[in-house]
Amino acid sequence: MGIIEPITAVFDIEFHNLQSLIPQLLFVVVLAIIGGIALLSVSSGTLGALASSMSTSTTGSLLSLLGAIAAVGIVLVLFAIIGVLVFLVLGALVIGAYASIVKQKMTSGSFNISKAFDEARANWVRLIVVSLIVGVISIGVNVVLELIPVAGAILAIIVGLVLSILLFEANSMVIIEGKEPIAAIQRSIEIGKDNFWSMLGMLIVFGIAVGIISVVVILVFSLAGAVASAAGISGAVILGVLIVFLFIEPLGYMLPATFYYKGMNGAAGPAMPAKKKGTTAT
Repeated sequence: MGIIEPITAVFDIEFHNLQSLIPQLLFVVVLAIIGGIALLSVSSGTLGALASSMSTSTTGSLLSLLGAIAAVGIVLVLFAIIGVLVFLVLGALVIGAYASIVKQKMTSGSFNISKAFDEARANWVRLIVVSLIVGVISIGVNVVLELIPVAGAILAIIVGLVLSILLFEANSMVIIEGKEPIAAIQRSIEIGKDNFWSMLGMLIVFGIAVGIISVVVILVFSLAGAVASAAGISGAVILGVLIVFLFIEPLGYMLPATFYYKGMNGAAGPAMPAKKKGTTAT
């Protein structure tokens, strides 16, 4: 048990089983579709208003433009609400699927992506509730601390770090131990308290590792983009960012579950199967 083992486990799962990218790919595609529809809706509304304002009187054009701006604002709000709901619901499915992937891998040596999605769907509501509770706690504490003069920002960082560790395992406990939302959060706090420093060390090492990888990938694509721009080709940097989002995010999703199996120590660790009666230790 240690700091490095959970990190090497997530890299091993992802880069030796590329089908583990499927949940994140699904997430990216859905968000891209929603973003694309929102962009097209706003663009078409704005262009329509400009065209209308150019073909009417000054007063009519002003009213038309104001109406279009209001319509665009409404569309943006609606898509923002839809985006948040999709992010919450689909995000819970993705997080649950990755916890199931690690659970299967650690207990049987392999995983089935369909089974991972099935287990996530079966616990969808509980995962969403846990995400909402964790989000409310984190945002609420941050808002309250920010109101404190001078030291508020520093306290917000410190308390936010402590909360992130204490609540780190909350979603994973729904899948791995089958906990209800409140029990999952309580179990996560228990694990966080018993393994605080090893979790902190793991998160620091993991952050440095993925940070270096992300910078290198984006730098390579930036250089490639500069060369491609000279040849009239664009989009290389965006592609680099998408690759980082596709490959790096799943590592973070799996880290709580790999820590559960590879990083915990003492009584806080996963329960071992009971010995059968009549057997002796060898």
